[in-house]
Amino acid sequence: MPPRQAPRGRKPAGPYKRNTVILTVRMQPARKVAIAKLAKRLNHSTAQEVQDAIKHWLYRHEPSRKHVDRLLQAVNRLVLHIEQNTRRKWTEDPFTALAAMHGMQTLLWRLGTPFPRGDVPVPPAIEETAARLPPDAAERYREVSGVAETAAGYAMTLRDQDNDSAPGMQFFDESGDVQVMRDLATGGDKAGAPRRRKPVKR
Repeated sequence: MPPRQAPRGRKPAGPYKRNTVILTVRMQPARKVAIAKLAKRLNHSTAQEVQDAIKHWLYRHEPSRKHVDRLLQAVNRLVLHIEQNTRRKWTEDPFTALAAMHGMQTLLWRLGTPFPRGDVPVPPAIEETAARLPPDAAERYREVSGVAETAAGYAMTLRDQDNDSAPGMQFFDESGDVQVMRDLATGGDKAGAPRRRKPVKR
């Protein structure tokens, strides 16, 4: 039996277009009320908010991201626990933020590969990217902190994109790290601000 087609109606109140398939589900009343409140706050329809929730849930449970999701769940519990103890948000209090940072380091140590003493080998993929960079930026990118700064810039760009672009998109093409490191080395278009890249679909 072919899927039911959604009848034509008003323009979608949210980022998702071409919604042609109907999905009928049952849920607890409290869940429906909570979704409706969130949709109203974000100026979306309830259907749009449900679709967004499903999209993020599927993204979160892709097998290739399982190890990352495990860390994210642990970080979530960690930061909430620290904020309960300090009674302050990490975004507003330096003590709370530093406690969260040190806690994340501990989680990485216990959940992942133990940190070795001394220098660590540079992954081949990092060497390949560094080979396409100017000398100063290449040297910086071969350092752990250089890769971390590039990833932080990427994450901040993701944060600034609208909901329609994430998470099913990437914001740099295969040469994106090269451009980011060049921007970090030169200051980008503005001091301290890497140039924005147009979204590139996967």
